[in-house]
Amino acid sequence: MGKKILILSFLCLALRTTAQQKLIDYHTNSVLDVNNIKLFVSNLGKIDSPGGTGWGGGEWLKIEYPYTILFDQGLWVIGKINDEIHLSLSQWSSFYSPGPIIDGLPTMQYKPQDSLSYRVYKIGRNESNSNPDYHDWPIKYGAPQNNYGEPKIYGDQTLWTVYNGLDTTTSQRKYTSSGYAHHLKPFPVEIQQLMYAHKGSYWDSKDILSNVVFMEWTIINKGNEQIDSTYIGLWTDIDFDVADNPPGVDTTLQLGYCWDRPYWTNSQYQPAVGYVLLYGPKVISPGSSAIFKGKKISGYKNLEMTSFHGIDDDSDPTIETGPAYFVEDAWYIAKGLTVGGKPRIDPTTGKITKFQFNGDPVSKSGWWFTGGTGGGAGFNLFTGPFNLAPKDTQWIMMAFFPALGSDNMDSITKLRRKAKILKSLTYDQLAFSTERVPIDSSEASIIPTDFRVFNNYPNPFNNSTTLKFDLPKDGLVTVDLFDCLGRLRKQIVENNYTAGINYTNIFLNDYSSGVYFLRIKFQDRINVQKIMLIK
Repeated sequence: MGKKILILSFLCLALRTTAQQKLIDYHTNSVLDVNNIKLFVSNLGKIDSPGGTGWGGGEWLKIEYPYTILFDQGLWVIGKINDEIHLSLSQWSSFYSPGPIIDGLPTMQYKPQDSLSYRVYKIGRNESNSNPDYHDWPIKYGAPQNNYGEPKIYGDQTLWTVYNGLDTTTSQRKYTSSGYAHHLKPFPVEIQQLMYAHKGSYWDSKDILSNVVFMEWTIINKGNEQIDSTYIGLWTDIDFDVADNPPGVDTTLQLGYCWDRPYWTNSQYQPAVGYVLLYGPKVISPGSSAIFKGKKISGYKNLEMTSFHGIDDDSDPTIETGPAYFVEDAWYIAKGLTVGGKPRIDPTTGKITKFQFNGDPVSKSGWWFTGGTGGGAGFNLFTGPFNLAPKDTQWIMMAFFPALGSDNMDSITKLRRKAKILKSLTYDQLAFSTERVPIDSSEASIIPTDFRVFNNYPNPFNNSTTLKFDLPKDGLVTVDLFDCLGRLRKQIVENNYTAGINYTNIFLNDYSSGVYFLRIKFQDRINVQKIMLIK
């Protein structure tokens, strides 16, 4: 009997050890997919594809097929403790550790057996009876709750997770860039990540929130010493299904973006994808007011974007447009310097600037990116500095969104217009509103009295054109394509639209040059448009 008990004890110990080893490496992905954007979110601080492989990290679903717009992104926190630089980040193969910091220890060391509770939680409206994440909602770790102590839902779908930069036992706590790997110092920052989106089935002209993802980060100093000169930053590797996606920044709108220039391919899609800083960290400012987690705080102000660093490739370690390879490089670009630590000079003015590529590609004015990029193109943007005392908390909010116009310059114009509208809305409107928010509110408020189709623009066009039409009431609209001999070639559109002014993009990249006709049908009304495709 004693021998059997010994064997059973050994087996239990082996199973327990194996289980704990699996738990120590535990990480999860969930998908934010309630509207026209799909993002894969992990509990390691990464936003990319399932398993962290990268491809398909972010998809824009409103185009005819799922279209990649994001390879990878992550939050950076950098500052000094006792005059030594400390960095936590998510970038390519560098991650955070899952879970909060409890009693001075990362939870994967403190209680690895609870690692299943350090997952990504996903809840939506009207799911309280069917979703286990709703019942397991980790309020004890900082997940938001309403006035009744229940999970607080933002938009129509909410994803929440928590991770930290303190754990040094995980192999992912390193800084890796193009073959360089540097283990990072333990950094006692806990990050609570909240992401949400609103339902959407409309183009931007009807509802801008159909193509937006909101991101909020709460950063807490869980250490015993102050973090000086702290910066919070976003790193992103934006990828389109083409090879050229140069970075740019609009400082007036607090907007960092990449736009599409099909340098090697003649793509039918030429979007722009950007991030707007809606609310930066709060700092003392007598007579001012700041927004902190949706609440107005007197005597403070929200910091704006303080530096922007464009990246043209992950394999180019040049001073101007290469990524940060070392912790010191990250410190330099957070402060608005070059990767090599030198003042950044705007070549069009000869003056020092902290914002690379702050010109305007649309008007071809100022400093804008004119070369080609590779697969690692993207940018870093930072806000700071501020001091973070022990147990002190900071919070920032950003929005991630694409725009698609008639060409790449029109996409940038639409992206800026969207950023301006988002910045004009209140926090409650962004987080909780159920109303549609059109890009042009004055236009969208008009309900036409009759069905009307406008001439497509541009016409003639190369691959894509935009069709505008008025509807007196909600209903099904179909758009069919005919060739010059009257033969039906394709049904381009079959969608339900709401009353008002509507837009749809027509893509004909698979067709040869020539004259075609569009038949637009709404109920018993038919309109025919002559279009000309030139390649």
